[in-house]
Amino acid sequence: MSTPEIRAKLVGQQAALVAAVAGHGDAPAGFDATSIDLMARSLRQKRLRTVARAWPALEQALGTEEFRRTFLDYAEQQPLPPSAAPVDDAMQFIRWLRRSGPLPDAVRSILPRPWPIRLLKFVVTRFSGSRLTTR
Repeated sequence: MSTPEIRAKLVGQQAALVAAVAGHGDAPAGFDATSIDLMARSLRQKRLRTVARAWPALEQALGTEEFRRTFLDYAEQQPLPPSAAPVDDAMQFIRWLRRSGPLPDAVRSILPRPWPIRLLKFVVTRFSGSRLTTR
C-alpha cells in the first residue's frame, strides 16, 4: 500500500472514531464500543456543564432536572456548533427547543431582545471610529 493510500485510510479511520466519540456513529472496528459510548456520554455531560456555566439563567428558567434531561436529549441528537462556544451551543439548544414546541415563558423571558433597527443604525453610525461601520 502506498503512502497516500495509507494516509487516506487513516483519515477515514480517524473520522469514524471522532464521529463515534461525538455520539454520531458506531465504534470503528477494533475499538471497544462500551468505552466509546462512555466517552460520548462524558462529552455530552461536559457540554451540559459548560452551557450551564455560560448561561446559568437558562438552567434556572427550565429547572435543573428539566434542563438536564432536555439538554442531554438535544446533545445526543445535535453536534457541537462549529464555534464550539458554550453560548452558541445554548442558542442552538433554544432553537432546538423551539422546534419541539412553544418555549416556556421563563425561557422566553431570558432571551436577548432584538434591538430596534433605528437604534442599531444610530449606535453603529455614532461609534464607528474603530468599530463596525455602515458606510
